[in-house]
Amino acid sequence: MRQHVRVLGSFALATALAGCGGGGGGGGGSGSAPDRSPAVSANVNSVSVSGTPGDPAPTASVVLTLANVPTAGLFLDGEYSENGLDDVTSVTQSATQETVNLRFKRPSTLQNGTYGDTLTLRICNEDPCRTEIRGSPITINVSYQVTGTGRYSVIAGKTSVAMNTVDTAGNGVTDAVPLLVSPPPTEQLFFDVRSSTTGLASATARGTTNATVDLQFKPGMQLAPRAHDDTVTVRACYDSACIRQLTGSPLTISTRLTVAIAPEQGLDPLVVRSRTALPHNVIDAEYSNALDAIVMVSTFPSNALHVYSTATGTTRSQPLGKAPTSVSLAPNGLTAAVGHDALISVVELANVGQAGAPAPRLLNVSADVFDLVLDARGKVHAFPRIDQWVVAHTVDVASNVETLGTGTLRAGSHARLHPSGDFIYAADNGLSPSDIAKWNVASGTAQLLYDSPYHGQYAMCGNLWFDTPGNSIYTACGNTFRSSATQSLDMVYSGRLQLWSAALIGGTFQIGSLSHSTARGEVALVEYDGYACANFGSLPCNTHLATYESALLNRRTVHSIGPAIVSGTGYRQRGLFVFDQANGGRRFLISRLLGYPDPATEYQLSILD
Repeated sequence: MRQHVRVLGSFALATALAGCGGGGGGGGGSGSAPDRSPAVSANVNSVSVSGTPGDPAPTASVVLTLANVPTAGLFLDGEYSENGLDDVTSVTQSATQETVNLRFKRPSTLQNGTYGDTLTLRICNEDPCRTEIRGSPITINVSYQVTGTGRYSVIAGKTSVAMNTVDTAGNGVTDAVPLLVSPPPTEQLFFDVRSSTTGLASATARGTTNATVDLQFKPGMQLAPRAHDDTVTVRACYDSACIRQLTGSPLTISTRLTVAIAPEQGLDPLVVRSRTALPHNVIDAEYSNALDAIVMVSTFPSNALHVYSTATGTTRSQPLGKAPTSVSLAPNGLTAAVGHDALISVVELANVGQAGAPAPRLLNVSADVFDLVLDARGKVHAFPRIDQWVVAHTVDVASNVETLGTGTLRAGSHARLHPSGDFIYAADNGLSPSDIAKWNVASGTAQLLYDSPYHGQYAMCGNLWFDTPGNSIYTACGNTFRSSATQSLDMVYSGRLQLWSAALIGGTFQIGSLSHSTARGEVALVEYDGYACANFGSLPCNTHLATYESALLNRRTVHSIGPAIVSGTGYRQRGLFVFDQANGGRRFLISRLLGYPDPATEYQLSILD
């Protein structure tokens, strides 16, 4: 590219020419007259400069000498290429001398090498230039050599950064890494910062000489509880386009943000004897005292019923034709009924996993089963999932005949068979205030008797359990009630299980599962933060295992069901079901690892004390 010289001012050299002297009469000889036309000459016809990155832009000058400058002055015009040249200007020094100043590009903006340019100057009698004077145009050959690695070098104040946070942190931690340039720079430098974004939110440079890289990490609540590694790359440059980098550039800084699961304040974590990953999910589970086994139903990796022997640690499985919604064991613990949408499967547990075992008996039911109860009289009582006010559906196992019960209850109610075998108690869901009610099933159908004598005085929270003899009813809110064959004494408030009172929102925890052990004289329960565990996103779902002496309901112990570490990554663990062996020997906990990426090992079975 060629462009006009940017002149501070045109040559307007108004120097008066000296007049010619006259003689009186000729006596002299004659010769050729001197040329009195304007003329120009340059002191050089070539210019050479050099520079190294970090040096200021070099300069040079060309001096023009003028002769016979007319009164009207002269005008300078010109053009130059821009390989190494950055700017050309001129300054009038006197009536007969003009200095043309050449400024070159900063060495740091060029790669090493020799850059050649041509400067052409034209001096004319008029502007714009049409008639050039004697000696014009003048051509100056320009050479600019850039060499060296640069004046400056850079190092990072540290090459690795390790930070820690917890998975409940709403703000990200920060750190800063100084960039040290030597010798102390006398010009502006440029820093380009790039990074991966596994645990880092941003990495930016601050400053134009000795700079600092500011590291902003993501909040812990946005990340899985494990180590998150990133790499930060810093280019320290002489120019904004980063054509030339300082010695030592690029710099690499490694970062690690370790996210730990925030411990629940005020509680010690539950200690387990052993933990086994279940190869299936757990939709519902019951304990069979007769088989000393945990009976579970799953939808992953397939629809199935599983019988886990606590003695051998082995599992027998029975495929199911439809997705299960719930499971109930007969009072003898040898038969299971599994609820489905418009179907009930009845499974003889001794046959599960045996070659040639008969398929489950299939019963038709005109409801999407939410919960069900298998009694000792060969009847299955199903409770619908949907609609508002519904009735219980009783299906005879032998004949596959369905009978509708009397009275109504709220869809989505949990129900349990009283240890006497003659009654079902149910807890409604989705109503405020919540309540519990009683059905008589001794006649073969579910006949509503009455509900509790309370209407909002005591919260029920949508689920219930019995102690082993059936004298006490424990509701999910911790309130307990007596069970009696006499209505005036039935479902009468009898005390309270003191649940944990540090729920994030809503006050207290709720019971998710409960087991009464006569041998231990103890109630064990899984309690959970109802609001945080209802899939509300970033809030930690805290669950506990608590024990109470069963006579007066005084709390004995409470432990947080703490995180489980799998392959270096921590996962919050939500307790789901707790069971006790009939002899009081061992206690079992089924839990789920929240956020665990592999559904094949997401559910865990732990053996406790």
